[in-house]
Amino acid sequence: MYGLEDWLSERGRRLHFPVDGIKAQVAQARDCRLQATIGAARTDSGEPMALGCVVEQLGGLTAAEAVTYAPTGGLPALREAWAEHQLAQNPNLAEVTMTQPLVTSGLTQGLWLVGALHADADTTVVVAAPHWGNYDLIYATEGGAKLVEYELLDDHGQHNHRGLAAALAGVQTKRALVVLNFPHNPTGYAPTLAEGLEIKAVLQKAAARRPLVVVCDDAYWGLWYEPRMYRQSLCGLLVDCAPGLLVYKVDGVTKEDFGYGLRVGAVCVGGAGLTDGDRATIENKLLGGLRTTVSSGSHLSQRVALRMLEAPEYAAQKAAAYAAITQRYERLQAWLGANEAVWRGVLEPLRAGSGYFQCFALGGEARAETVRRRLIDERGVGVIRFGGLLRVSFASVAAPEEVVAAMADVARA
Repeated sequence: MYGLEDWLSERGRRLHFPVDGIKAQVAQARDCRLQATIGAARTDSGEPMALGCVVEQLGGLTAAEAVTYAPTGGLPALREAWAEHQLAQNPNLAEVTMTQPLVTSGLTQGLWLVGALHADADTTVVVAAPHWGNYDLIYATEGGAKLVEYELLDDHGQHNHRGLAAALAGVQTKRALVVLNFPHNPTGYAPTLAEGLEIKAVLQKAAARRPLVVVCDDAYWGLWYEPRMYRQSLCGLLVDCAPGLLVYKVDGVTKEDFGYGLRVGAVCVGGAGLTDGDRATIENKLLGGLRTTVSSGSHLSQRVALRMLEAPEYAAQKAAAYAAITQRYERLQAWLGANEAVWRGVLEPLRAGSGYFQCFALGGEARAETVRRRLIDERGVGVIRFGGLLRVSFASVAAPEEVVAAMADVARA
């Protein structure tokens, strides 16, 4: 239906990982007796040269496990372990063909790589409103694409699939790129299976009109608190649903594994219209984007992430952290239900139930900004404004109801 180049931006067509560059030559000489290739100093005994004051901070890690360069695509053991992790948490991925995850420097770089390959002046990027502001910087400001919004929720608090369809129907550029971020930042919304299937149907129709790229930003994967929510990535529903659809999954340890500053993300891609050669070409271009920007990610962070996945106590510790955030979400919902008189008329809670956040509408951008500033100045309370909404990170405070109570009080004054 489409050739690979139909999905690619001008930069995406140019990007490549040199097959005969330094990285390739180092790999070819890996087993040589005298290793005089890469620009990394070694001791007389051949060990990585590292300062003692650095090594003593590494705990049980050796210098070779921490300060040496990781491969451009990430540690092979971490890539394999993360692929197994993805499959264990998303059984629907077993039914589709995806490339092995490449390790990125945080999810942001994974999202950037998708933009580098697919976003330019001939691309319309469709995002929900509200949305994470970095999408604007990545795809519009840096990538040069046209950004189009659709309202995330309809008047019934359900996913606005009609708005998504209308936004895609209005696209005039050669290709379109849709960002699906569930659990959603900033609202905390996540779709049901029925809503996910509605999204799938919309994207199938859009992919019949022009080349369509979908990026599943799964930063907050696994953080669901309501039983109605579909507890797998939409990626598995979408990858093989239409030959004109190219689907990326971007995820990592940042939110779901509470490894914020480790900056370890992952990106993989699939699509019904891709041949094995196409997948290899896209992977080569992603490697080219990695080489162009950071060359390779932090070996230390990747090693820590790998050990985390391998740790016997990993699952139990993650479950305990999830339980703590779930309790805070449920505490906030119980307070909202028992204290309507406090917030009714000044705050409107938006549908939430996943991720780290819940948003509250305050009747306009100016009013929301006034309340936000007064919360800082008068109450010592910090929240984030998205247009006319205030976002509360219930994951960040022990008693999130105190934040909302202060918001309501200030808004009513």
